[in-house]
Amino acid sequence: STYASTVRNTLRNSKDALLRIENRFVTEEGVPEFINILEDKAAQVGVRADFGSINVEPAKGDSPYPQLRVKMSGSGRWEKIVGFVSTLDALPYISRIESVNFIKMGSTDEKNATTSWSFNLELIQYIKE
Repeated sequence: STYASTVRNTLRNSKDALLRIENRFVTEEGVPEFINILEDKAAQVGVRADFGSINVEPAKGDSPYPQLRVKMSGSGRWEKIVGFVSTLDALPYISRIESVNFIKMGSTDEKNATTSWSFNLELIQYIKE
């Protein structure tokens, strides 16, 4: 019947949508791989990134999910750092940039008038239990 076919298609589409949503979380076992992804993204855009603290916090407040809090700092040219932050924002995960600060370090290459910047950033990634 048409009704049964519609129900089957809806369930199939719902199952696919739920799977896509679940894949946007990181599992606790997947935390090291997620950190490697962040390191790779920094290297790809030409930013030096150092990880200060990496903590898993239990679900609290409005969020029913545990949170992976990643604090990092680094340096590079302005456009590279902005590119890195944009790359983090575009990751296919349910995450958010909690805070980011930029600090102008001064000219590092007088010949090309290149200015170096540093940054401090806190990223929150939600974890699937």
